[in-house]
Amino acid sequence: YTTANGGSIRDIGLRDDNAGASLNGLPVSGRNFDLHFGSASMVLPGLTATGHLNVTANGIADAGALTVTGTTSLTAGAGNNIDLDNANDFGSTLTVVSGQNVTLVDTNSLDLGPSTVTGNLNVTTSGAITDSGVISVGGTTTLAAGVANDITLNNANNLSGAVTITTGNNVTLNSNNAVDLAGAAVTGN
Repeated sequence: YTTANGGSIRDIGLRDDNAGASLNGLPVSGRNFDLHFGSASMVLPGLTATGHLNVTANGIADAGALTVTGTTSLTAGAGNNIDLDNANDFGSTLTVVSGQNVTLVDTNSLDLGPSTVTGNLNVTTSGAITDSGVISVGGTTTLAAGVANDITLNNANNLSGAVTITTGNNVTLNSNNAVDLAGAAVTGN
């Protein structure tokens, strides 16, 4: 992002605890984004982060595609939803610190870090879905990786509700409790 006087902004940190907080004027490109709304939900504009994206708000959504090269951390609270359903590209691990119903879309592969979802988890990718931390889902889990892409959730996860594999090639699911497989469209094993 280039400022009016020719300088550049690389790291963007914003904290607003007002109920009417907004992202008006937020640069749409930079290195690291640390965004915190203490009393409001946040709708992210399409943005590009060459570093990390850390978002804390009372509900998180996207109004445009998010491209994040580094890690992504999302904190919405146990009773608030996360809806990132645009053509996003999360290049590294995405962690849901807390969220109720969570929808994630990635145009490539997606690696889920340690995540706590009190409601339903819905993940759609055009690449593999993997986990690099324990995933806890209180409701249903729906996974769609495409017919040629693998789904590997092999940590000591806690998938409490029914699991549906909409599309996937080779699928590995591990859960500390019994997995209720509601449906599976698997082209491999």
